[in-house]
Amino acid sequence: MSVKNEPEMEEETAREKENDMNSGHSLLRYEPKLRTLPDKYLHQIIHVLQSFPNETVDIGKPHLRKSLETVYPLFLVLYGVVMVAGLAGNVAMALHILRRRLFRETTSAYLLNVALCNVLMVAVLLPLSLAILLIQNWVFGSFLCYFVPMLQVSVCVCVCVCVCVCVCVRVCVCM
Repeated sequence: MSVKNEPEMEEETAREKENDMNSGHSLLRYEPKLRTLPDKYLHQIIHVLQSFPNETVDIGKPHLRKSLETVYPLFLVLYGVVMVAGLAGNVAMALHILRRRLFRETTSAYLLNVALCNVLMVAVLLPLSLAILLIQNWVFGSFLCYFVPMLQVSVCVCVCVCVCVCVCVRVCVCM
């Protein structure tokens, strides 16, 4: 029996892992976990995996949805127009309010808040939402998996509340 040094053992372990992955036996490690999943999740997982062309597809890389292969340039153009118009309009309104020091008025302060929320939404959420729409698999990591929906809801609620308050203030002041 020969004594192996540490680099040889690491190399052999790496080869064994590669052989397991190539032979399909790497799923055996996850079999107990798969057995505890509810059937509805297993059906969804199988459906997603069947949508890939073969077993060698790297699901760590983004894959365009098959249903959007022909029309995704249209989505890019439309989202681009909305992002440019949204950024330009909201930044212009915020700069106008700040330069003329109108933020001391209640309505203008709320409009400034709405503009800043819209800038956040257009600069951060629209590109992420477009990527989520176009890409079939999640490639953004576990943090964004939880953070993006929370950010979407938070910004949406903030914009809606600010618009409602602005309308209420405007109606009460003008009447």
